[in-house]
Amino acid sequence: KVIDPSRPGASFAPFIEAGLRSIASAANYPYELLAKNFFRTTFSSGKLAMLDGKRAFKMRQSILIDMFCRPIWKAAIWNMVELNNLIPSIDLYDYRQQADVFEDAIWRSKPFGAIDEEKEFKARRVAIESEQSTRSRFAQEDGEDFFEEESVRLEEKKARLRTQIEVEALDMKLRKEAGLPLRSEES
Repeated sequence: KVIDPSRPGASFAPFIEAGLRSIASAANYPYELLAKNFFRTTFSSGKLAMLDGKRAFKMRQSILIDMFCRPIWKAAIWNMVELNNLIPSIDLYDYRQQADVFEDAIWRSKPFGAIDEEKEFKARRVAIESEQSTRSRFAQEDGEDFFEEESVRLEEKKARLRTQIEVEALDMKLRKEAGLPLRSEES
């Protein structure tokens, strides 16, 4: 038999796209994320698809957490308290009185990516400056702990200041050794 190299033809790509759109619709999942095809999207429509995808992911995550992760976590904590040798500092009576305190957990997911990081950054900055949103809300969306991030940010600022002070002190020392005027004397 002779093979026709013109097959599948120009109608194959639309056929695949229609199939993927049907699958995305049935799965309640944005087509752009399923096909990883943002070819015909603007920033706004891409962002809308990402937000829709985030909602679908969050819904599935909450079901997974509530139906699977949280019961296993509670059972593990209960077993550790009951055995009394894994967590000897927790009394069984205290645990029963305040089980929620001992079983409390923060369930985080990896952050979702952005279509255009620069535009996303600018949009977040405008939202924070106009008080339409907060940094803690964005941290939560990214699966981060706001207070932990703020603590790291503070430590980074301290380290930068220490480095700047050390550089200035070294500059003064070297200028003095070389007989050059100090920076304050130049102006």
